[in-house]
Amino acid sequence: MNMFFKLCIVAAFLCLTSNGLNSQSFNDWKSVIGNWEFTTEKGIFSEEWKSENDSTFSGIGTYRLTNGDTVMSESLKIVQTKGETYYIAQVNDQNEGKEVWFKLTFREDSQWYFENKSHDFPQGISYSLNSPNLLNAWIEGKKNGNINRQFFYFKRMALTGKE
Repeated sequence: MNMFFKLCIVAAFLCLTSNGLNSQSFNDWKSVIGNWEFTTEKGIFSEEWKSENDSTFSGIGTYRLTNGDTVMSESLKIVQTKGETYYIAQVNDQNEGKEVWFKLTFREDSQWYFENKSHDFPQGISYSLNSPNLLNAWIEGKKNGNINRQFFYFKRMALTGKE
């Protein structure tokens, strides 16, 4: 009886921590709500995140050249469904305009790692909130047979009232 009781406690703990990880990870994404920018010599990467409802955060990612032309725009989502958390990206001129889903596979403190090993590039997307105003992100995976990682060092922009 004592061994059975111990096994029940371990099983309950594993169930609670696996479900709690995704639920807590999803709720912690609220700290990313707002406008973020990363400036390079060639242009500006930006992301804007907002809460849609209790299971979806939506975002817009853009890359604008210094001359003002928009090179890339993507729709982004963080969705919790069936006890799992996903990062979903949709770029009109990539993947036939279809959504690409990345599953949350790692979460610690204010860092999230999403993965889709079957996607061409990237296969991994990570965000790390280093302070309330600094958000580091990177995408990674194999590209042309080589491991490639691209970094984005976002700073929080002034609130617009749309959050």
